[in-house]
Amino acid sequence: MGDIPDDAADKLVVTGSKSPIPSKLRSYFKTKYSKKDVDDAHRKYSDLFKDPTGTDTKSLPFLSGMTDTILEKVQLLCAMGIYRPSLRDELYCQLCKQLSNNPSKNSIVRGWVLMYMFAGSFAPTESLAPSLNSFLSEGPPEFSDKIDWMLRRTCSVGTRTYPPSWLEFQAAKNGKPVLVPISLMNGHRMLCEVDAAMTVSEVIRNIGERLGMNELTGFSLYISLHTKISCLGNSQHRLLDAISESETFSKQMGIRENNAIWRIFFRLEYFSSWHNPEEDDAVSELVFQQIRRGIKMSEYRLENDELLLNTAAKVYCLEHADDVGHLKLEAFVNSFIPDSLLEKRPKDFFPSKVKASFYNLKLDKERPSASTIKAEIITLGKDDFDILFSRYYDVSKVVSSNQQLTEVVVGVNHKGIFVVDSTDKLKLHLDFAEIVNIVKAKHSLTLGVAQQESVVFSTNHSDDFNNLVSTFIEELTKRSTTAIAREDFTQLDGPQDANIIKGDILEMNQSVSELVGNETVTVLCKRTHKPCDIPVNLCYVVATVKPLPEDMMVRLVGQLRKGTTGNNIMEPKQQPNLQQYAKSHFRPSNENSVSKLLSKATLKKKDSEALWSYSKDGLKKPLLKRTCARDDVRKLATHCFASLQTYMSNLVCNDEVSNYVLCSEWILNPARRNKFLRDEIYCQIIKQLTNNNDKIQTDRGWSALALLTSICPPSHELYEHVRAFLKASTHPLSTICESNLQLKKKRGGCRLYSSHFLEHEMVIKQLPNVRIQLFLPNQTTQTLEVTSHTKIFDIKKSITTRLKLSSSSEYSLFFSCGDKVNCLSDRAFYFDCLSHAEVYWFKQGKRSSYSVTKNQPLLVMLKKIWVNGQPGTDPVADQIFHYSQEMPNYLRGYHNIPEDLIIKLAALVYRGQFGSETKHFSKPSALINLIIPKHFLNGKDIDSVMKAVEKQYQADVTLSQQEARSTFLQYLSQLNTYGSVFFEVKQRVVDYLPKVCLIAINYSGVHIIETENKIVVKSYNYDQIPNWAYDEQSFTLIVVEGSSTNKILLETKVGHNMDDLLMSYVGWIMNYQMRKKHGYLGDQAGESIV
Repeated sequence: MGDIPDDAADKLVVTGSKSPIPSKLRSYFKTKYSKKDVDDAHRKYSDLFKDPTGTDTKSLPFLSGMTDTILEKVQLLCAMGIYRPSLRDELYCQLCKQLSNNPSKNSIVRGWVLMYMFAGSFAPTESLAPSLNSFLSEGPPEFSDKIDWMLRRTCSVGTRTYPPSWLEFQAAKNGKPVLVPISLMNGHRMLCEVDAAMTVSEVIRNIGERLGMNELTGFSLYISLHTKISCLGNSQHRLLDAISESETFSKQMGIRENNAIWRIFFRLEYFSSWHNPEEDDAVSELVFQQIRRGIKMSEYRLENDELLLNTAAKVYCLEHADDVGHLKLEAFVNSFIPDSLLEKRPKDFFPSKVKASFYNLKLDKERPSASTIKAEIITLGKDDFDILFSRYYDVSKVVSSNQQLTEVVVGVNHKGIFVVDSTDKLKLHLDFAEIVNIVKAKHSLTLGVAQQESVVFSTNHSDDFNNLVSTFIEELTKRSTTAIAREDFTQLDGPQDANIIKGDILEMNQSVSELVGNETVTVLCKRTHKPCDIPVNLCYVVATVKPLPEDMMVRLVGQLRKGTTGNNIMEPKQQPNLQQYAKSHFRPSNENSVSKLLSKATLKKKDSEALWSYSKDGLKKPLLKRTCARDDVRKLATHCFASLQTYMSNLVCNDEVSNYVLCSEWILNPARRNKFLRDEIYCQIIKQLTNNNDKIQTDRGWSALALLTSICPPSHELYEHVRAFLKASTHPLSTICESNLQLKKKRGGCRLYSSHFLEHEMVIKQLPNVRIQLFLPNQTTQTLEVTSHTKIFDIKKSITTRLKLSSSSEYSLFFSCGDKVNCLSDRAFYFDCLSHAEVYWFKQGKRSSYSVTKNQPLLVMLKKIWVNGQPGTDPVADQIFHYSQEMPNYLRGYHNIPEDLIIKLAALVYRGQFGSETKHFSKPSALINLIIPKHFLNGKDIDSVMKAVEKQYQADVTLSQQEARSTFLQYLSQLNTYGSVFFEVKQRVVDYLPKVCLIAINYSGVHIIETENKIVVKSYNYDQIPNWAYDEQSFTLIVVEGSSTNKILLETKVGHNMDDLLMSYVGWIMNYQMRKKHGYLGDQAGESIV
């Protein structure tokens, strides 16, 4: 923070000569210190504060050296909190202490930057969290707003594994978002905005949304550093942890962090078994380009020359359909055929062969469509390169009935699970259909195989391995139409010879996903070849979308007759509870008893007295073992249970607190904030709903569970138990809870705030959604239906489709309340934005417990980036957005418009507003301010001006209202301030600039305008603005003019809007420049090619 001297800048340090911060810190923690060491350290720490520069600190542990940079000091502090949970509250408290009543502005800024780094690295314990939230709410909004948002994000995804990187530290210092370039397999690149808490799966979802991809199964991120490539998968690991680790490796190699050459790629890792290349054009394009480039770089090697030539001919037909004379054939061959093959053959060999294949396949006559050719190439890649399109796991041991393997690699792809040894020899293959049971342990996964011994995989990646295999089986089961009869069945009104016998193979007329809500299904029995209507719960659905070998079906039938198949999507419904889960995860039930005497009463407890069943009594200890083991959440867990009982009207509430606040603050917030309390509260709610016959209590309990499932999902261990409980329930809210869980699993991401009052009201009234109003610039509104899972991007996409706008990327949603306007992030949930706005942007004290706040912020959609704003490019946008947003700027006189043009514009504005009605000309005093800019009337006769306008209006009689608006925009578009957002500011620093001026920000840059005559005094392109900063009262613009760098201090209260607009334009320009550069060069990197 700069509170004590730092002479690191005077020291010369060779890059790579020091140990990485994580390694150094781990060595400190491993060292055992004697009492003498501790006493000496205390003495030296005391001397350090008395004489910072003269004290020898080399032998002091946990202290950055005098040669450490500011980044290394920040990394050391963050690493302490990451690797030692007991230090987290201490670090936050020390930092809050130094920020309180600190007279140094520089120290305060550094302190808040460090707080942001802490918030992105680790969260405080439950003991400190409420106090820290209160401290942030009273801090400067330019810092506390972002830190609170980041802290909530960190709570939802957990502690990171690596200290912050140079990239994010620079972004935090400058108050800017982190923009990471992602290379796509079609040769393009794109910038993605990320933060310290963003996971790899979130980045993949954001990329998919921007590219319009409907199916993301199998896509992963890869990071390359020099000659190494690592697959990040589609996991919950943080992307910036991988970048930080790459910077550390680069530094060890003698390369500074800011010069680390890492690259991130977005590509398909494995095909899904149900992949259809003709369903999603965006996906097909990326996969096709990946295979095409992979063939060129010999990553994907075709088995013979004939297949290679036929493939080349098809791709040539696709890419050069208009090349009738084959003039581009030679260049194409050089870009498609691997270099290793080109070197072995004469120059004209492959062009002639490809040309011959072109005619042999009759591509010149049939001319297949582009989608057909792409589908054929993708199918070729799926079938021939299945080993390469796989997700791999390092497995220390594989134990099966007839073999035991050590140090092998296990791959999972659309064909199943295969095991290869160090010599790449296939040792074991399992089809998904023959897996009948899955049991996951901490470091192992056991797969039950039909009529065979179970196969046990010992690996540190058991979580991801289990998720991937379970997802394949679940999705295949949903799409399957193959089943096996569980029991004998006779259809009462059917023919006698159509009886079903246990073990019969059945072909269903519908897939499982189409049977939702149906109790029976029509099947064709393979034994009798007769149709029959059979209850769905008598069908064991086989996880396959293709015919299986006969021997595998025989083994499945034999396994089913033994009755040892695992859970299936069509299992008969039972009355589930947490009894099974409690056996391994709950504490012993007698710990809650006053007496532990072994009596018949305690040995033969009824279900109503079990720990997993409803209880009128409170809890003295939490339910889960791991919650009991944590001091910071043990007491809060019992308080949550008491609040739950109060909310379910089981106890009398002595405090005048509403049900909403009680549920939000003491049930939902702790679950959202702490992953250890999340499962505990899930178990508490389900416990109170099990064997509870009170309708009022169960209704409120289900309301709490519906809100909880909309905020955060349970852990993987508890997920299936919760889902089974929901499936068996007949309560109306159970289907909503189940839908919430499925959406959370598919889209991911925990909410950052507990449920808003509108959500609580929606659930209590059992409504499917909340209706909101969105305001457009042309003074019209759109009614939208939002749920707890609706994101800002979803709303924007819905409006774009409804209004038939050509694009959505230039538009943004805003919350407006009074004179304050704040932009909303596309990635954020709508109700999170609403809660955040009420707490930080439009502070109104605590949210009302009984009704929505009176000054509810308005949701507005505006054109933010005027990159496609030329009139005529998008006629719908011209009428709704461009005209309506330019009109106020015109009337306020912000543009420098010639006087003769103003009369024309006024006539166009009149026709655009009133059409062919001329009656408003009779009231010039009321009309003048609606069509004429303010400054134009200075010293002019109103009547003569209005006559000139009316005359011009009569001259444009052939124009319609829409045409008049378009013509108005065409005139304005010729001005260099068209499409600008204007800010009225003051400045006292630069002499050659006016004291009071207008700042106009548009696509071309930042313009400083004199307020009186509207002349542009100075303009700066975005490449002349390296940085900027803002606070509540000012905005500082750093500009480069020639060889000098100047600061322009502007007095304004809307610095946050200027910051957001500048960053949006800079981000768009950088993305545009990225797209022009090819991100795929086909370079070999070590043993891998990307």
